[in-house]
Amino acid sequence: MILGNIVNVHKESREKGRSKDEDKEILDIFYAESETSAVVVEWVLSKMIKNLRVMRKAQAEVRQVFQGKGNVDKTGIHQLKYIKGTLRFHPVVPLLLPRESRKNCVVNGFEIPSKTRVIVNAWAIGKDPNHWVEPESFNLKGILFALPLAQLFFPFDWKLPRGMKQEDIDMNEVFGVFMRRTNDLVLVPSLCRASIIVALRQEQP
Repeated sequence: MILGNIVNVHKESREKGRSKDEDKEILDIFYAESETSAVVVEWVLSKMIKNLRVMRKAQAEVRQVFQGKGNVDKTGIHQLKYIKGTLRFHPVVPLLLPRESRKNCVVNGFEIPSKTRVIVNAWAIGKDPNHWVEPESFNLKGILFALPLAQLFFPFDWKLPRGMKQEDIDMNEVFGVFMRRTNDLVLVPSLCRASIIVALRQEQP
C-alpha cells in the first residue's frame, strides 16, 4: 500500500511539473528505515576522526568487552558505555515528521487545540543550552553504541587518506528529510594487531 501511494504521488508530480527535489523528498521518507543507520554511522566516524582521543577511547572499550570472543555480537553491546554527540550534532531527521492533535490537550503547560499540526525541530533541541551542558562540545556519554559501530571499531583502526588532515574534513550537511554529509567520508582501515591475535587464538584447536 505504501509503495503504491508513492508511485501514485510520483506520477502526479510528473503531471504537475514538480521538481526532482520534491520527488527525492518523498523517496527519502520511504527509505527512512534503512538510510538512518548508514547516515548515523557515517556521522559518528566523521566526528571521531576529528577527535581521535574520543575514537581511541571508544575502540579501547569495544576491544576490552569483546577481546575474549574474537567477534562482535549483540550479547556484549549492553556492556558498552554511551556516546554522546553525533545525533545531537547531526540529527538524521532535523525536522521530525508532523503530528496532528486529535483533541485539545496541554503539553508542558502549553495548550494545544484540536487539529493543530506540530513539527518538532530536533536540530534546535540538540543545540539548546538550556538542555545541554556545553552544547557545542563533542564528548562521551549519551547515545547508545550501535552494533555496526562496535563491529567497525573492534577489528579496525581508522585513519585519513595520505596527505589529508583533520581540518580538511568537510563537515557540511545537505538539508532535507535526512541530514546527510555533503561529501562522502573517505577513511582508510587497517587491521588491529590485537584483533588479529584474538582471531588466531580462536582458530587454534
